[in-house]
Order: sequence, then structure tokens, then C-alpha cells
Amino acid sequence: MLLLLGYSTQSKLPFGSKIHEISAQQQTVKEQKQALEAEKVANEEKDDQIKLQLEAALDLADNELNIVVINDSVSTLITEEWFSDNQQLIDQLSDVTDREDYMNRFESVREAFLN
Repeated sequence: MLLLLGYSTQSKLPFGSKIHEISAQQQTVKEQKQALEAEKVANEEKDDQIKLQLEAALDLADNELNIVVINDSVSTLITEEWFSDNQQLIDQLSDVTDREDYMNRFESVREAFLN
């Protein structure tokens, strides 16, 4: 009987309090994992929105390039400010590979329009 009381979380014996401490630590770890997962999902959603904006900007640049080439003119849409705005979006991406990919793609667009 004494042994069983030692494992109770209300017991004054060391076994019960140790079990209570371990349970509390496990709950803390579980909450931390949930918080990290929620943050990961939020970052993925944010990245998805940024990627949509960047893809739309690249589509605009592609369409504008066709117009510029056909009309032999200079673009009024694709400017340094346009590149700067999109660079700020690129910098917000959480994945380094995605950032590098978009930086390279936008650098190609820059070369086509500003050189």
C-alpha cells in the first residue's frame, strides 16, 4: 500500500512528485511543438502569398517585355521602384533556396529591361 501511494501525484513521497514534474515537462514540450508547428504553417502561408505576388510580377514583366519589343519602346511599368518593391518581397521569403531562385529570375528581368 505504501508503494502505491508513492506513485500518486498527490503523494508526499518523492515518486509522486517526480511523476508530476515529468508530466508537466511533457506538457510544456507538447505546447512548444504545437507552437512551432503553428508558426511553420503561418510562415508557409505567408510565403505562398508572397510567391503569388512575385509570380504575378514576373507575368507582368513577361507581358510588358512583349509590348516593349514589339513597339520598340521603353517600359513605364518595369522601373527601379518596381524592382525595389519586389526585392522587399523576396527578402521576406523564409526559404533561402526560394529567395535565391526569385533573385535570379528578377535579375534576368532587370537585365532585359534596364540594360
